[in-house]
Amino acid sequence: MESKHYDVFVIGSGIAGQTAAKICAKNGLKVAIADKQAFGGTCAIRGCDPKKVILQFADILKKTADLKGLGIKKVPEISWKDILKFKDSFVKKVPKETEENLTELGIDLYHQTPKFKSKNELLVEGKLISADKFVIATGLTPRKLNFKGVNFLKTSNDFFNLKKLPKSATFIGAGYVGMEFSYLLATLGCKVTVIDRGEMALSQFEPFLVKKLIDKMQKSGINFIFEAEIDSVEKLRKNFRVHFKHNNKIKKVKSTVVFNTSVGCQQQIY
Repeated sequence: MESKHYDVFVIGSGIAGQTAAKICAKNGLKVAIADKQAFGGTCAIRGCDPKKVILQFADILKKTADLKGLGIKKVPEISWKDILKFKDSFVKKVPKETEENLTELGIDLYHQTPKFKSKNELLVEGKLISADKFVIATGLTPRKLNFKGVNFLKTSNDFFNLKKLPKSATFIGAGYVGMEFSYLLATLGCKVTVIDRGEMALSQFEPFLVKKLIDKMQKSGINFIFEAEIDSVEKLRKNFRVHFKHNNKIKKVKSTVVFNTSVGCQQQIY
């Protein structure tokens, strides 16, 4: 089995992993980086950046709707297919450019899940790798939920690859990811429900401002259900039905798609 040694081995090619790898390489260290997904990380490929690209269309629709009758005669129509194509024009080039930038600095790249064999050795791409230091920058995944039908849930990664704009959507979790996506879909014409087990959305933010935000989002048609526990998710012929316990009663809501945007994310396991 081929073996290699590095001064620093980085796991995860997002902004944190890239930054660590580049600083070490520029300081003369022998560096390698591995990622089981496309190089570039969540923020650039399936998080912050693509969200911002899509969000501007929602903002335009919201502003024109608010000004309809005050100078705006007609709210523009959107093409979800064209929006995703526009988003892809930014996202698709990220992995190649990221790899080129890292390679130019002499950093070795590995495109597979590394598995630790000992505290200073791991296996990746059929090679035994040892290193003086390891940097784990694997990011987070949504909190794992435990109820019947959990396999039907989508995540934020799936959001950016929806083939068409859903007529309705349910978000389990009112953290910042769920709040951002619920606003976006609702503004684009989707009927949205947000279910959370807490008393309020965005629990880590200022309650007064969160209340103002929720009031505004409710006026946009978003239905919030707090202090609720999910019982199960049922697959129907075309839709999904979420069963949840609220005020000591089992209730249900039907939607085209159900997203897991629950808070309390977990670190990705490599």
